[in-house]
Amino acid sequence: MPTPAALDEYDEPVVRIITLNLEKDGGEDHENGEHPRRWRAAHEEFLAPRRPDVILRQEATYSHLHDQRRLRAAEGILGMRGFLSPNGSGRNPTALFLRPETFPQAQRLEQLRYWRTPPTIVVTQLAEVPEVDVVVTSWHAAFNSPRGREREAEELTALADKMKKGTAFVGGGDCNEYVRREVAF
Repeated sequence: MPTPAALDEYDEPVVRIITLNLEKDGGEDHENGEHPRRWRAAHEEFLAPRRPDVILRQEATYSHLHDQRRLRAAEGILGMRGFLSPNGSGRNPTALFLRPETFPQAQRLEQLRYWRTPPTIVVTQLAEVPEVDVVVTSWHAAFNSPRGREREAEELTALADKMKKGTAFVGGGDCNEYVRREVAF
């Protein structure tokens, strides 16, 4: 369950969710193995102080390298459990992190079929409501194909639609949608 600090104005529990597209995972590691400044700042200065319960990450470009060293470093900084999608043709996997006090158990699901960058999909339960599954998804839609984005959106909709009564769906990511210009009349 969320920590006592994670109560809203009505003293109700709150689950904090952050989605972050850290462009190209903050950059390559330095020659000495140190993570780049942008990556460290994102995790140490932005994410960790906010103590989110769920982080939906996009462009985890280097997090799969060296036995997932960067993913494991993020887990340590954040105090969270990390999950990483396989690399797709986009070479920028997605990731998500869950706070174990809020979500004590979690299992990664198989990926959806037609994604340039496969989403990370995890089934978990809130600590206080272990009988209710929560499907958590981090995605990054294809930047290079409007039809690809439509197909990916249809798969997400189908996944959310499969949630039976008593199952929750939480997801977020980079949709790579086009800028919409408002027209004044």
